[in-house]
Order: sequence, then C-alpha cells, then structure tokens
Amino acid sequence: MAFAQNETVLGQEFIREAVRLKPSIIEGMPCELMTSFLINCIDDENLNHETQLQSVLDQLPPELDWLFDQYSWAVMQGYLLKGTRALIWDRPDNGRDYFERAVMLNAQVDDYFLGILTDKLLDYEAEFGIEAAEDIHQSLGPYLKKVDKKNSIPRLQSSLMINRAFQSYHAGDYARVPMTILPAIVRNPKYLANRGVLSILFHSVLYSWTRLRSTSH
Repeated sequence: MAFAQNETVLGQEFIREAVRLKPSIIEGMPCELMTSFLINCIDDENLNHETQLQSVLDQLPPELDWLFDQYSWAVMQGYLLKGTRALIWDRPDNGRDYFERAVMLNAQVDDYFLGILTDKLLDYEAEFGIEAAEDIHQSLGPYLKKVDKKNSIPRLQSSLMINRAFQSYHAGDYARVPMTILPAIVRNPKYLANRGVLSILFHSVLYSWTRLRSTSH
C-alpha cells in the first residue's frame, strides 16, 4: 500500500481511481474502502493498527476526510479481529489482551465482524475438522460474551448454521437444509427477512418433496 510507504500523492491517485471505477467502495457503514484499510493494518501483528489506520487516514484525499468518522469503528473491530486470530492460532494471552482492549473501547459484535468470524471458523473446520473447530468456538465464547452478553453466541451459531445450509444446498443435500435453517432462525429471527435463506429453504423443501413423490411411485 502506497500510504504505508508514505507515498501520499501516489496513494491518493490510486484511491481516486478506485473510487472512480467503483463508487460503491465509499458507501455504507462500514464502507468497503475502510474495511480494506482495516484488514491491511492488522496484517502485521507487530504493528499498532490504531497508529497505522491514523497514518492512512491522514493521507487520504481531502474529499474523503469524512472517512475519519469510521476510524473508531475500525480500531475497535481491529482488536476483535486480532483477538479472534490469536485465539484461533492458540495464543490465548494475546487473545485475552486484544479482547480486553475491545471491551474497554465498547466494541460491538456487528454483522461485519460476525461475517469474518464465521468465515474463519468454517475455513478452520474445513482444514482441521468439526471437532477442532468446535474447540475454537468454545474458547471464543467467554470473550464474545464480554463484548455482547446476550446475543453474540446465538448470532454466531445461527450464522454458522446458515452458511452450512448454503453448503448443503449447493452440494445437493436438500434434506439437510431445512434442518439447519430452522434452528438458525430460532436463534436469530432476522433470517426470516433474508431472501436468499428463504429461497434455498423453499427450493430444498420442494426438491425433497419431489424426490419423495418420485420414489413412492
């Protein structure tokens, strides 16, 4: 990243061109541009991502100064993500320190963090197996509860279930989809408004029913 090398003018040119080609990268909270900065700034464990983010934002083109409004969010999410990474890779002391810092800053378990965490756990599960991933899930539990006492665990469980339901659907295992989606909705009713979830649920039930009818004749 040019900003990391303090090549401000070059970095500003890249950013302006990126926004020109894809204006949506500066839309939303958080916007895609800020999440990209965040991921880059937490990549090196030896560097302070707060300082790194500050340096990047200080070099932005003047017309993007408003991105400073998302700085606090990025700092808090950085500690959550670094804490998660440390626990997954068996560095509990680092993980505890990062989560404690996140709690001090009043970090939130939002949809962005939940999505990243879900992907990490599913990747870990694919590489090391379900039992190993469940161990990581259990070790994360107490820390997530400190950040969000009531809803973090059910939301994570439902997110994992929904992603597994999509995996089953794409694998043609339609019978498993409703059994996975319905408990996820119980844990997080927001999925009732998700068209993608409702679509695979409907089609899975339809496919299963069609197969059942064809085998009964």
